[in-house]
Amino acid sequence: MAREIGERIAFYLARSGMTQKDLAQRAGVTEAAVSRYIKGMREPRAITVGALAKALGVTTNDLMGTQSSDLDEAYEMVARNAKDLPDERKKQLIKILLDS
Repeated sequence: MAREIGERIAFYLARSGMTQKDLAQRAGVTEAAVSRYIKGMREPRAITVGALAKALGVTTNDLMGTQSSDLDEAYEMVARNAKDLPDERKKQLIKILLDS
């Protein structure tokens, strides 16, 4: 699995025109970590996959090689925009999502 994710990171990195150093800085990881992910020596944690995807301008599903459902896309949209919500609205949203 690590090799496949690494190949996808390398693909999107090349497509973006960024360097490994640029990606590392934007994703908040070390350049060595990015190198290890690309070489398949290490698999990034879920939160890191999210940070790498955001930095590359792709979805986590793109990096993971999975297809998304409408629900997955809705969750991603909520996660991207939740930081702008007041705390009370965040609590309401979490309750709605947990009840669904």
